[in-house]
Amino acid sequence: MNNNHSITKKWQENNPNATGVWGERIYNNGNLNDETFLKKNLLFPIPRDEMNTNIAITKNNFGY
Repeated sequence: MNNNHSITKKWQENNPNATGVWGERIYNNGNLNDETFLKKNLLFPIPRDEMNTNIAITKNNFGY
């Protein structure tokens, strides 16, 4: 669904091999089941203020 956006379609027309950091982030070289790819791209970072005030949080989400 996210890859069906008009901006993404236009980019794909101009760069059909999906090269570059942005392409790797969207397509992960065709491997969308890679665990590290999913962990990093499906979780947001925990805000610094929350980490500073909540002692239960010991580290940020994967990739941040």
